Amino acid sequence: MNPLNSDLTCKYIVLKRDQYPADIPDGRLVVFCEGGAGCEVRAASTKIRGRAVASGNVEEFDSEDVDRLATAEEITHAEVLASRKS
Repeated sequence: MNPLNSDLTCKYIVLKRDQYPADIPDGRLVVFCEGGAGCEVRAASTKIRGRAVASGNVEEFDSEDVDRLATAEEITHAEVLASRKS
């Protein structure tokens, strides 16, 4: 079960800050959830597959790393970081 008690598939989330080095910008913690049992409300598994918005990398992480749903401003900031990368 994910900590937000909500279906996270196709939603943008923010990962917990304390799981990552302090020098990583907040925009790098915005992830688009693509699937995995951890996206579901009552799943036994906690694995979530998501695409980091700023880098485009697809990664797997634990649902316990989820802090909250991302705001529109956070999503836009992450997209700006991604556009600077290319």
